[in-house]
Amino acid sequence: MKQLIIFATGNKGKIREIRDIITDPDTEVLSMKEAGVAADPDETGTSFEENALIKARAVSELIRRKIADGTLSFDTTDTQITVMSDDSGLVIDALNGEPGIYSARYLGHDTDYNYKMTQIMKRMENVPDEKRTARFVAAVGAVFPDGSEHVVRGAMEGVIAHGIYGKNGFGYDPFFYLPEYGKTSAEITEEEKNAISRRCHLMKILILGDTHAQDDIFLEILAAEKEYGAILHTGDFEGSEFVYRELSEAPFYAIAGNNDFFTDSPYERLIELEGCRIFMTHGHRYSLEKGYMGVCREARRRNASIAVFGHSHLPVAEYCRGVLMLNPGSTSWPRQENRKPSYIVLNLEDGRVLSCGINYLDKKV
Repeated sequence: MKQLIIFATGNKGKIREIRDIITDPDTEVLSMKEAGVAADPDETGTSFEENALIKARAVSELIRRKIADGTLSFDTTDTQITVMSDDSGLVIDALNGEPGIYSARYLGHDTDYNYKMTQIMKRMENVPDEKRTARFVAAVGAVFPDGSEHVVRGAMEGVIAHGIYGKNGFGYDPFFYLPEYGKTSAEITEEEKNAISRRCHLMKILILGDTHAQDDIFLEILAAEKEYGAILHTGDFEGSEFVYRELSEAPFYAIAGNNDFFTDSPYERLIELEGCRIFMTHGHRYSLEKGYMGVCREARRRNASIAVFGHSHLPVAEYCRGVLMLNPGSTSWPRQENRKPSYIVLNLEDGRVLSCGINYLDKKV
């Protein structure tokens, strides 16, 4: 069947960029205007991910209604329609994440960006250079033909400059300084910006488990790992699941452990992140005390390339019969030799594992 992507934007430049990325000859990309639909839902989410999905869901629902009443401006015969939308903004650490999801509306939706940037620089007059860190964050949400949803997040790191420089960009680009280039985002060339965009396809995932309600260590890990696209928890959170979900700034995936008696989280789940199929289980159902082969076999049965598990409190990051086996260990009762809280940082890019490592906090438990 023909694949059609309707991107929920009226920005011609953005549509052009999307078409440059999606080069499949069997996939067509249309703006809302080209598709004959118009929707402007209120962005009531508390994160870039939520707002991206709000827009994608609204346009998807409108398209379903138009298909039902036959008022679409194009033929939907033998066509599978995916709706995509994005939300982006500037996150400044010294301003507690402002303007964040309110970037476009900061100091008024129609306010000139030079004025916005001038006011931000005034607020940051006494902030030293080493604390002027910031990032452009973008999330893209998709609603697929079967109704399933997926969202990804990327970020471009930089610092807030002391002035406004360059004319190549838009929005906050002229005072967003990129140390690796020695220029602002409005001074770099299109080729340089595309090179950064390609790197932003990387997804950083935090994996932790067996926290056993010791929330202070969870907070310490979040403070240490500034930018991440998802958090995976392998269970035994003992009532703190909802706290973790609230604190996470990205999608939070959890499974229940053998000590989690009052939870809505499933005991096992299969997820897909950045094109990688991941099997999650606490592991106690697979005779984990005798090794992890039971978990490995189940991951292979489910065609997963990565298995994330817990229960043993012993960190693991190694391949078994083609499956990357990941156990973050424990932040509460570690059992490895040096007895330090551990977690895993997994980096995925374009359906492959780019890097993976066990991290230890500099404290013994």
